[in-house]
Amino acid sequence: MSNLKVTSNATLSEQTKSKNLTSSEMPVIPAPPEKPSAHECCGSGCVPCIYDYYYDALEKWQQEHGSDN
Repeated sequence: MSNLKVTSNATLSEQTKSKNLTSSEMPVIPAPPEKPSAHECCGSGCVPCIYDYYYDALEKWQQEHGSDN
């Protein structure tokens, strides 16, 4: 597998396109975090809430893998 370094100005998909990698050479991008279902939040105003953890994880995933994936 190729070792691609993600820079702050290019997403992983942009980098792989610029290197003209075949589908077998493309790095595997993990699925984005799964949003908690409504019943997983207790609704009592916890800090942090389960949704806070989700949105933090989603933001990190988008930064690492690009929001277009």
